[in-house]
Amino acid sequence: MHEIFVNYRTKGGKEVAYSCDRVLSARFGPDSVFLARKSIEPGDNTDALVRGARRSHVLLALVDEEWLDAPDRNRPGRRALDNPQDWVRREMEEALVSGVLIVPLFIGRRVEQLDPRRLPRSIAEIAECQYTRVELHSLETDLARLGDRLVRLVPALASLAYPELLLPALIDHGSAAVPA
Repeated sequence: MHEIFVNYRTKGGKEVAYSCDRVLSARFGPDSVFLARKSIEPGDNTDALVRGARRSHVLLALVDEEWLDAPDRNRPGRRALDNPQDWVRREMEEALVSGVLIVPLFIGRRVEQLDPRRLPRSIAEIAECQYTRVELHSLETDLARLGDRLVRLVPALASLAYPELLLPALIDHGSAAVPA
C-alpha cells in the first residue's frame, strides 16, 4: 500500500515530486510512495489516481509559485484549480473526503501561505493545513527532515523505515546531511 501520495503539477513540481519519491521511497520502502509515473500500470485507467489518494495516509500537495494560478490547458483563460476535472484538485478532494492528512509542501521562498478565499470551496481547508517548505538548494536535507516529521504525524510510517537504505541514498545524491 502507498502510504504517501505525491500531488503535483507537472509544469512546476515534477522535479521536486521525483525527489520526494526517491528520498521517501529510500526511507520508507519502494512501495510506500504513490507517484503517478511509477505507481499506475500501463493501460490502467485514471481511477488509480483516485484510489491512491483515498488509500494513502498522507498527501503531499506540492505548491510552487505558479500553482494557484496555473492555467487550465483545456479551458484557456481559466485557472486549472477552477476546473472540477483538474487532477490536482480531484486528488486533494478525494484525500480530504477520506480523512487523509494533507501536507502542503511549498517549493521555494516565494510561495506564500494559501488563502482559502482563492481556492475552490471543495479544497479550501488545505489553506488551514500547516505547510512545510523545501528549497532546491537544500532539497535532500529538507526532504529527510520532512520524513522525520511524517513519522511523528503518522506513526505507522516508523514501521516502514528502511534506515539501511537512507544513508546510501543521501550519499549517492551528494547530501552532507544525514538525519539522526
